[in-house]
Amino acid sequence: MTDIKTREPNVILVDSNDQPVGIAGKLEAHQKNWCHRAFSICLTRNEGSEILLQQRHPDKYHCGSLWSNACCSHPAPGDHLATSARKRLKFEMGIDHKQLQHIGAFYYQATLSDTLSEHEFDHVFHGVFEPDDCLFNKTEVIAIQWIHRSDLDRALQTHPEHYTPWLPQLLALLYQNIH
Repeated sequence: MTDIKTREPNVILVDSNDQPVGIAGKLEAHQKNWCHRAFSICLTRNEGSEILLQQRHPDKYHCGSLWSNACCSHPAPGDHLATSARKRLKFEMGIDHKQLQHIGAFYYQATLSDTLSEHEFDHVFHGVFEPDDCLFNKTEVIAIQWIHRSDLDRALQTHPEHYTPWLPQLLALLYQNIH
């Protein structure tokens, strides 16, 4: 579903308990700091010791060129959350993963600029993916890398400015749910 006035995809506005309270354009929700539903996907391999990261395309309206988890987006109003996650993973990363598991959710806020913020109730999905590479969408992603958990944790400590603001909370949830 798309906002006809702006041609922006719509997002589901929610309260801090993920209860729907309305619908808004995606950009407007980020400009007005309205809480909305989101999802993030983490892919791991080698029994969870390595995590797949993507470097977001520099033309994204926020967090361009930063490193993040395999995929993030927002379910459209009326769409099933898991179906939306699978479709977005296929669109951004070229990965058709049929066994994503919902491992939890978290609520967070982050100021991105003077005009944009993140204010989301983020549902996290996890899947195992073994290949070294994938055919990612070059309009969404400029690079990918597999990184060992300990190396990523160290990088987040020394250079947090290279990573999206939601990644630390997402990883905390991931680490609680994989062995």
